[in-house]
Amino acid sequence: RMQGVVTVAGAPSAGKSYFAIATAVDNALDESNPWDVFYFSAEMPRDYFWDRALRAAASHDLTFFECCSPVHRRRTEEYASTVPIPPRLALVEAGIGVKMTDIVDFLAEHVGDRPTLVVLDSISSLVDNMDDVEGDSFGMTNLKAVQRYATAVRRITRGHVAWMILSELNKEGRAKGRSLDHRSDLAIAMAPDPENGRIKRITITKSWFSETGPLGDFILQPEIARLT
Repeated sequence: RMQGVVTVAGAPSAGKSYFAIATAVDNALDESNPWDVFYFSAEMPRDYFWDRALRAAASHDLTFFECCSPVHRRRTEEYASTVPIPPRLALVEAGIGVKMTDIVDFLAEHVGDRPTLVVLDSISSLVDNMDDVEGDSFGMTNLKAVQRYATAVRRITRGHVAWMILSELNKEGRAKGRSLDHRSDLAIAMAPDPENGRIKRITITKSWFSETGPLGDFILQPEIARLT
């Protein structure tokens, strides 16, 4: 149940996409508080996305114990091949030449009465796919445009349209773009354990509505496309 603008920052293989896809699936399948979810992918191939999404959908109702059980994970992995695509989850591929105005126009056409979650995976790849701005070799102009549009849409819709923006890290170890964390309602940092890549450490670095600090270590379970 992400609210406002959420930034998820981390190095490659930190588990950002697994975290985002499972969140997207859970929002789309929540019958008590249904959301429409649009997942804008600028880097992940379509078949990889749906493989993970269906694994997450198959494990949507599992208890924590079942998620941690190898037996239940194997059963869920087999079950995933029969699970239908969640009807409120849509994948939108953001390829070469995409503009932020294209995304806003898409949302203007498709956002309905239900609250909507927009996932950008990732802001770095999205900016790489945009046309270059003359005199801006580092893509900062496009990066700022994505930030401003996302926060403006969140503000104008009073949170009816929420955002999850995935980001690689800058040289300071923060989300790319100097003000992205600052503009977010919630900022999450993810990092793999240097000795065991399946372990992902999650830290809340900024929040308007909760405490900040380490959230804990989580184990990536690829069979069910979730962190437990």
